[in-house]
Amino acid sequence: MITIDLMNHSSFTIHFRQTTAIAVAMLFFGAEGPGQSNTDIARWQTIIETSTFKEISNPKEIDKRLLSKFPDWKTMTRRAGRFNSSDVGGGPRRKVYFIAKSGNNWIISYEQGGKAYHPHCFLITINKQNNSIFDNNCLKIESFDLLKRLLKNQDCPFTQWRESEY
Repeated sequence: MITIDLMNHSSFTIHFRQTTAIAVAMLFFGAEGPGQSNTDIARWQTIIETSTFKEISNPKEIDKRLLSKFPDWKTMTRRAGRFNSSDVGGGPRRKVYFIAKSGNNWIISYEQGGKAYHPHCFLITINKQNNSIFDNNCLKIESFDLLKRLLKNQDCPFTQWRESEY
């Protein structure tokens, strides 16, 4: 049972199992999942403005350390490749929008099919200890130039995930 007090000093009680109650509370209070935090957009603005990123067309060229954390990326198809956006039939369920790399910084943006079609854009840094910091966004970011504009205008919220969450 959870009792929630509203701003107008009224309240209501929710009777759920504990896990459901926690999920509902997280929705009400905007809590993020364990270990998640909002990304420092300024950090990525600086990285993109001061680095030279090379765009990569072949998903098989993604760093092996990242592919070990996201094994489904191994079957991701190139931008012009065949793609199955539904959960019916076969074929690749992920298709690249773009991949860019500068040193230990990676940007991997793609669309994902299946039961719930959605895009992803990951901003990834592999630090000196070979740990990765993942910033994820579910906006449709189809080009590096679009990402730069969105970051410059601070129009794209990312959520950060630490290595220990994978």
